[in-house]
Amino acid sequence: DAESVGCGGTMALHARAGDTVCLVIATDGGSSRAASRSRSRMAGMRAREAQTATQLLEARTVLQLGFAEGHYLQSDLQARIEDIIRGFEPTLIYTTSCIDYHPEHGKVASALAKALEAVKYTRATVRIYEIQVPLTSNLTNMLAILGPADRAKRRALEAYQTQEQSLIWSRRHALYTRRLYRHAGEVDAVWELFRPEVRRVMGRFLGLV
Repeated sequence: DAESVGCGGTMALHARAGDTVCLVIATDGGSSRAASRSRSRMAGMRAREAQTATQLLEARTVLQLGFAEGHYLQSDLQARIEDIIRGFEPTLIYTTSCIDYHPEHGKVASALAKALEAVKYTRATVRIYEIQVPLTSNLTNMLAILGPADRAKRRALEAYQTQEQSLIWSRRHALYTRRLYRHAGEVDAVWELFRPEVRRVMGRFLGLV
């Protein structure tokens, strides 16, 4: 659900502007224990929810890599990201935040930074979106004014029915963001970094060498 919370409205805006959007979901979400479901059952439900959510956000290509949440090697994820970058050749990459306390978000951010370095890919600008930990005005340097795309974001979040209770905080976060940046309507806040900065900046937070 991170993509819907962090940049769902922005994704819909890109799609509606005619951009080709490829969404990559790294893990299977199987560690969630909503209603005491088994890992395999939860993973299947989360995969279906993600498919519904991303259709609402109008992503053209959705790649669910299916890594078992909390039980995979970061090097394996990095290798898959490298292949995707080579094949898709993105000009913009949105990613989870390197200052978020969710361990999977940090692992994805780190794997992306290392993949960009390994591939030596220079065409992409990286935009880090906030989820549970606000970037604040110290790091945020770009806002996406969602307008009508906010409805798509809200419907995408509603698609994650197994996470309904755990996503209650996202409403408070949206209100905080609107008030912080003094917008009446919904916004997505991002921290834009040019490719040469990604390794250095993420290294400060993630301990990359």
